[in-house]
Amino acid sequence: MRPANMSIHTLLENLTASYGLATVLVLGTLISVSLLKTDSLQQLTFQLFIYTLIDAVYQNCFSPLSDIPGPFLCRISRLPNCYRLITGLQPFWLRSLHLQYGPLVRTGPHQVACARPEVWKDVMTYKVNLPGKEHIPHFGRDEAMYIIPPNGVHHIHSVHDDAEHHRIKRTIAHAFSEKALREMEPIVTKYVDQLITRLDEAVDGEEKGKVDLVAWLNYVTFDIIGDLTFGASFGCLQDSTLHPWIATVFDSLRAACFLGALGHFPWVKAVFMTLLPPSLKRIQSEHQNSSSKKVDERMASGSERPDFMTLLAAAGKDGNGLSREELHSNATLLVLAGSETTATALDGLLFHLCHNPAVYKKLTTEIRAAFENYEDTTFETTHSLPYMNACIEEGLRIHTPAPTDITRMAPPEGKMLMGHWMPGGTKVSNCMLAIFTDPDSFMDPLEFHPERWLGGQERERFEGDRLEAAQPFSVGPRGCVGKK
Repeated sequence: MRPANMSIHTLLENLTASYGLATVLVLGTLISVSLLKTDSLQQLTFQLFIYTLIDAVYQNCFSPLSDIPGPFLCRISRLPNCYRLITGLQPFWLRSLHLQYGPLVRTGPHQVACARPEVWKDVMTYKVNLPGKEHIPHFGRDEAMYIIPPNGVHHIHSVHDDAEHHRIKRTIAHAFSEKALREMEPIVTKYVDQLITRLDEAVDGEEKGKVDLVAWLNYVTFDIIGDLTFGASFGCLQDSTLHPWIATVFDSLRAACFLGALGHFPWVKAVFMTLLPPSLKRIQSEHQNSSSKKVDERMASGSERPDFMTLLAAAGKDGNGLSREELHSNATLLVLAGSETTATALDGLLFHLCHNPAVYKKLTTEIRAAFENYEDTTFETTHSLPYMNACIEEGLRIHTPAPTDITRMAPPEGKMLMGHWMPGGTKVSNCMLAIFTDPDSFMDPLEFHPERWLGGQERERFEGDRLEAAQPFSVGPRGCVGKK
């Protein structure tokens, strides 16, 4: 009996340490049912109770994170956080926790959320560990939160190795330089003109101007990015509907939240992926194959017009560029990152402009004073409009396209954060919504005030704002390559 007791002892200890109270309770219940009417039931139930009690006491009283405040259930289980992630309520939940408990909140047995600007420098910014260079410990990626593309080849968002990420990002950055953007401007302008034409038709049509701007902004951004990536638009503006390829992308976003939550429980995720219906796997594979085919057709065309594929191919001539398989993986990410997020940012900006007539009037006055004709508006000329750019900054702050958290993991050596020791393996997250609307960083954080981004007398009321807190594109080596 002793070897059996030792194996149960080890199993419970490891499970409790890795997954927390709630998981052990569920697993223990299932095991208890399966062992019902056996001699092991009494021993298992007793040991489960003891280890559950020990884990709860340890996490609340003796864990290195025990001095960080947070809800009791979050201290002993990851389930509250995972539930909010799946339901889409995580950003609002995390913001409410920070308002209640402060800048540092315990959101899991081994996870802490931070809502101070310091998180950008202390957690997100670090020196890349390249081969031959001194290794400097830093907060790294939480692998559980990332999904490898269906073709098994990493893209810029999923790759773990710093050197590989540096290589991929350096290559992709060529497609987002100021020079590249100016060269691609005619393609962008073509679809913006088409959007204006279609909206004019809607104003004169049966609906008398009643249009769903959210839909139209998605149409134009997907058409633009589709053309820049694949050499042809999705035809959304023309057909007034989303292409089936795009609909699959939106479905994948919902699935990614669910899989991200499962990533906190690796063994559950492994079982789930094994039981995934073949039809869903086939849809995922077909979508990846469709993207790969579009990339191959664009590359085979031999066109040298300025777009993403031309620039990425030119950047790879030194032998350190992207392989064809890496182009396949990154193409889908480029389309998603450059379209839906842009549409969401524009949706939020237009919403707040419509609900703030004084701001809207001031913005239109600035634009109409600067340009006599619509054709005069270009990337370069609009860049010099201070109030318009302030409106964009404020829109990205109060209605950020990615309001949820970015998670990093403390190195094995551990790291300090805001005077608290983060043991190796501790997950540190920063919820953008919570940071961007933190009352300690911004005056009237839930109100739309572009003036906070200006200088001189207009900013006097917001002089104490910590503008560095708002980083909608993140910072550091893993920051968004397309922020320009």
